[in-house]
Amino acid sequence: MSPLEDARQMVAEALQVDPAVVGADTGVLNTEAWDSIVHINIMLALEERAGGVIPHDRVAGLLSVGAIADFLASIPAGRPAAHDTSTA
Repeated sequence: MSPLEDARQMVAEALQVDPAVVGADTGVLNTEAWDSIVHINIMLALEERAGGVIPHDRVAGLLSVGAIADFLASIPAGRPAAHDTSTA
């Protein structure tokens, strides 16, 4: 699955809609159902995928499917891109 398809699926599950209606431009600013609770659920799913806590400055920019797809694409294979706070 490509990062965009993965992001579409993740957001569709949180919004409880068909992934076919979710595009790269779907986001907080143009999707009424994407409220704070949905956003938290998306970020939790993304952290699970990334293997750790995503820093707050990164979360602030993850406001659309396209941005989430870019984040997923930045995760090296077999290595989390999130910040592991277990050693902090």
